[in-house]
Amino acid sequence: MRLVLNNFEQLYQKNQENLLLGNWCDPDHNKSFKKIIHKYHWENTEKLEKDYKYLDSLIIKVHSQLGKKLEKIHKTNFGTNYWNIVLNPWVEFFITIAFDKWETITSVQNNFNVKEVAIFNYKQKKIPKDYYEFLDLFKSEEWNHYIFGEIIKFKNHSKCKINFIEKNVIKFSKNLNKPKFYKFIFDRIFSIIQKKK
Repeated sequence: MRLVLNNFEQLYQKNQENLLLGNWCDPDHNKSFKKIIHKYHWENTEKLEKDYKYLDSLIIKVHSQLGKKLEKIHKTNFGTNYWNIVLNPWVEFFITIAFDKWETITSVQNNFNVKEVAIFNYKQKKIPKDYYEFLDLFKSEEWNHYIFGEIIKFKNHSKCKINFIEKNVIKFSKNLNKPKFYKFIFDRIFSIIQKKK
């Protein structure tokens, strides 16, 4: 059985059974070869509730540790509330996304006997330069594939064969509506300041 991470033709194996990581691997339901679609782990409401509590406490810990590190790096003393406002959108979103992908791969490993997977091996990795670019990347099939691939490489321990497909860069579309995003952040900061007066 081959695990398929995204809706790219190069990832499928037409002469064997394919395990699709989710519905996004075949959004138009037009793949004619043998396939199973993995059930999304958060369809289990008990797990969703348990994970929500875990993520809530993890995000608080990461905020605290990251804030302290940034205070040292920048030689400042802004305090926890400042760093929570600055970091919260990115930290909360990224941790939730990464955890969701981690749990999806864990669920596959626990429930299926996957023999192989194809992963794009990007020559140039794409690290977002700001929160706005992160939002653009998050919507990209290739960046999501890259994150799934990194998790599989980390967790694999030679359990299944990884076929690497060489690619140059992660492709994604840039959204040019930055002013709306910055206006949202400034409005949020000022509303918090107003409440404290």
